[in-house]
Amino acid sequence: MPDIAVPTVPFDCPGTTPPWAAMAMARDQAIRQTRDIWLSGNDLPARWQGKAHFSICETGFGAGWRFLTTWAAWRNDPDSSKRLHFISCEAQPYSSTDLAAIHAQLLRQDTELAALAAELLAQWPLPVSGFHRLELDRGRVILTLLLGEPRVWLQKLLGRLNAFFLDSGAFEQGLLKQFTRLAANDATLASPDDGTIGLESISAAGFIGEARQGRLIGRFRGRREQATAPSERHAIVLGAGLAGSAVAERLARRGWRITLLERHASPAQGASGNHAGVYRPVISSDDNLQARLARACFLYGQRRMASLPGLLWRRCGTLQLARDEAEAARFELGARQAIFPPAYLEFVDRDRASRLAGQTVATSGIFFPQGAVIHPPSLVDAQLSAGGSAVYSHFGVEVDRLAHTDGAWQALASDGSVLGQAPVLILANAADAARFAPELGLSSESRYVSYLPQHTAPAIATVICRGAYLTPALAGLACLGSSACSSEAEETTAQTANRGLLGQMLPDSTLPTGDCAPAGRRCSRPNTIDRMPLAGPLADTRQFQPKHAGSLHLAPRRNGLYILGGFGARGLVWSGLMAELLASQIEGEPLPVERELVLAVDPARFLSRHGLGQGHEPE
Repeated sequence: MPDIAVPTVPFDCPGTTPPWAAMAMARDQAIRQTRDIWLSGNDLPARWQGKAHFSICETGFGAGWRFLTTWAAWRNDPDSSKRLHFISCEAQPYSSTDLAAIHAQLLRQDTELAALAAELLAQWPLPVSGFHRLELDRGRVILTLLLGEPRVWLQKLLGRLNAFFLDSGAFEQGLLKQFTRLAANDATLASPDDGTIGLESISAAGFIGEARQGRLIGRFRGRREQATAPSERHAIVLGAGLAGSAVAERLARRGWRITLLERHASPAQGASGNHAGVYRPVISSDDNLQARLARACFLYGQRRMASLPGLLWRRCGTLQLARDEAEAARFELGARQAIFPPAYLEFVDRDRASRLAGQTVATSGIFFPQGAVIHPPSLVDAQLSAGGSAVYSHFGVEVDRLAHTDGAWQALASDGSVLGQAPVLILANAADAARFAPELGLSSESRYVSYLPQHTAPAIATVICRGAYLTPALAGLACLGSSACSSEAEETTAQTANRGLLGQMLPDSTLPTGDCAPAGRRCSRPNTIDRMPLAGPLADTRQFQPKHAGSLHLAPRRNGLYILGGFGARGLVWSGLMAELLASQIEGEPLPVERELVLAVDPARFLSRHGLGQGHEPE
């Protein structure tokens, strides 16, 4: 079992007084050095001025003094970059409680940093190892925390970084090697160490170094091939469900103009139109790729959705019941070995699970306290609303084919008329995306969800799952599902099947029959062969070669053509972070998830598995 939890370090011990005087001195030194060494030595604020985005990396977050000081300097510069990315590693983070106490005590006289610290604390993540992207200052400041050993997690980071804050004496070649790999053209570093060892170390890592005025500064001497920026910040998005609305909002936040094309008369008419859906991660004994991705998406989405006005949801927790005794044993062992904080998950026996649910449940299971039930149409509406006037929505339009002409993508109707034209086009239209990218092997699965009026539904306090799901009532309706249902003629059979699923979760519960029987909704959801989502640029099938199978980052791409989808039953969980990933790729920003997960959702993965040249190229 990999190390997937990070220990927090208390800043004091019971019965003792925190060393406030020493901590205040450390704070003052960190703030002073940030201004005089790390910012000045990296020629900041001058180098971030006028840029669309600027990226900084440090190797130890601590109490956040460097970050808060940098954020304040960026805010106070009228010519600062539009977005500031700050990447920070921390092997032993403070708990939110301890960090709040430190800031309350040590920032009482600094109202500016105290206000920034309060915003940071409101989003402080659980101590779970991995990438945690926090969006601050109305989305203009992006803090990506890598919780775990810097040597481990920096090598998983993808992106081009502009400046490095290097601690004194931190000249381990393995760490400097990662700085070299991540450095953008003309990237710089600064350190309070001006000794010979530091100078030799950064020189060996590819930086031209200079020691002066009590600090060490360096400039990356290598040259990277620059990615070609789109001719204009305009994208066509096909589909107005969870995927399309999410990526439209993410790009609009970055200053893009979006043409949204939807074949239905209104948004959220496919699987995104169900009355309620379950929001929860997954757990596996080996912490596989799906579990790691679901965890990252779940934790990111919690913060993201809390910032969306108008979202209809209920944070009631989610109870995942074991299907049999063997799975119950795996759940208990996995929860114990993973050492997750109880705020993320805990194993619960049947009695405790029944108390949490408010009903007698069938078995023991895993409880996710931060799980939720969500009204998907309200999430779609909230995301489109957050995109504001930058999103131009066109409903009731059918895209027949795509064409790529003079560096621009065209979405064409059956009569040849142009529905939209832009340098970037994103397929976010569920299984219909297979018409334009058949190499992805997308399939469609039709399911039926029963809608239970609140007065007839079992009165439960939390979402319950066991090969099915039952939600607490949301806006007067609970949802039970889902069973296979390929046509209207099968809906009665599907309703009966759903009743059976209820008995597997709550053995003592029944539903009305006859005229009082519940209604429901049938919908299709797109699936991939490996049950992982799709997020990234589409591969050029005509130029894809066997050598690219093991090096997907080198695979040829169809310039400006992307996909976001293949969410299956996990659209509520996948969509937010996968949209952020795709927007970051399009913008050339540091990516919000680790390298292995980026490759796991890369659309080109299917070409490496199923052969070459199978795709349909546009006109």
